[in-house]
Amino acid sequence: LSLVGSEMCIRDSNRVDKTSTGGYVIGFGSQEIHEGVRTEVVPIAWRSHKLKRVAVSSLSAETQALRITEDEMYMVRLAWSEFCGQIVDLHQADDHVRTVSGTAIIDAKAIYDALTGRNQVQNMIEKRTAIELLAYLQDTSRDGTQTKWVHGEANLADSLTKEGADKVILDFLRSGTWSIVDDKDQKSAKKRKQEGTAPLEQRPREDKESDSEEEDNFAELLFLKLGKDYPDMF
Repeated sequence: LSLVGSEMCIRDSNRVDKTSTGGYVIGFGSQEIHEGVRTEVVPIAWRSHKLKRVAVSSLSAETQALRITEDEMYMVRLAWSEFCGQIVDLHQADDHVRTVSGTAIIDAKAIYDALTGRNQVQNMIEKRTAIELLAYLQDTSRDGTQTKWVHGEANLADSLTKEGADKVILDFLRSGTWSIVDDKDQKSAKKRKQEGTAPLEQRPREDKESDSEEEDNFAELLFLKLGKDYPDMF
């Protein structure tokens, strides 16, 4: 099955009237994109727009942008299911949308942590934003939308809201390919750049065996150090 990859980004309070700018890119790609493979992506919809509500914080603006993006993805997936020959029953629209896999790609770490349960949505200080995120969770659980996090320079929509971020979209337009970056350490674009890691380079976490080896080596060195400095302890 084809999938819809979606990326959202905001620029908080960057307009004269203190409103924010949101943007998204939606496209079709193969399932291999979830495995970190750089694959062809066909853009279907894109937009840079003023968010309707004044946001009290970047989290509030990002939540607005995410909801708008997921709504657009929903319509694209529903339309594609009909293009593929399904007789769409609008009373059961979620069933049709689920047949077309969809993934919302975000670079907002606070939102991702809230959605994945690392921080409870109910405990957020901004209650209206929390309610909107809870509604997003309910909607995506019904229509099967996945949500994934990438760093800023792996987010296509970054170029639709920020000055100087056009390199990302130009790279995509030249190649027609993109990938969902899998960075288990979830390092920011700035940290990755300092480490010499390319924007689309995958950073899977090392396996548990290598982690345990490092722990064993550390324990051994610590034991030797203590034995040398405090011989009476042993």
